[in-house]
Amino acid sequence: NDLYGISGSGPTNIYAVGDTGSILRYDGTRWSALQSPRQLLLRSAWTADAGLTVIVGEGGTILVASGETVAAVTSPTSRFLRAVWGSGANSVFAVGDTGAIAHFDGSTWRMMETGTAFLLRSVWGSGPNDVFAVGEAGTILRYDGTRWYPMASPTTKALRAVWGTGPTDVYASGEDGVLFRFDGSTWTA
Repeated sequence: NDLYGISGSGPTNIYAVGDTGSILRYDGTRWSALQSPRQLLLRSAWTADAGLTVIVGEGGTILVASGETVAAVTSPTSRFLRAVWGSGANSVFAVGDTGAIAHFDGSTWRMMETGTAFLLRSVWGSGPNDVFAVGEAGTILRYDGTRWYPMASPTTKALRAVWGTGPTDVYASGEDGVLFRFDGSTWTA
């Protein structure tokens, strides 16, 4: 099966996820297939420092993996979740179709108001109160710890990935080779 996401907490705890519920785990010696409670497309994985891995995908799927155990979590949405990132085990964000953003606060997953209906493809933050999400039509959203708000985007092309080193050094890339940097005030090519 095709694999779409990979994450880990170190060289002896790595997960790769993909089609039809595929979950592979590397223990430092070998890869092994784990039993998935959902046989849907899994798109992304993110691992907390403690080794707990959150996996998201089709139909609002949210799974939690720890070691060889994988369990389904009650999801607040049925929309396709395409990417996941967290600042820690008590603040995890999952983004996806029609502007969906689900947030885990350490006890419950809840949907967040985003103000967009565009598909979101990637999420990253410098901390729990500074998170970026990007997606179709050049959509760039930023979370300030209270709300998501749209940012002025230098493109209308689909953005597929976001990552940074801190709140004043964030990068977004996407369709047709677009690549932008946020310096803390504006996004530029």
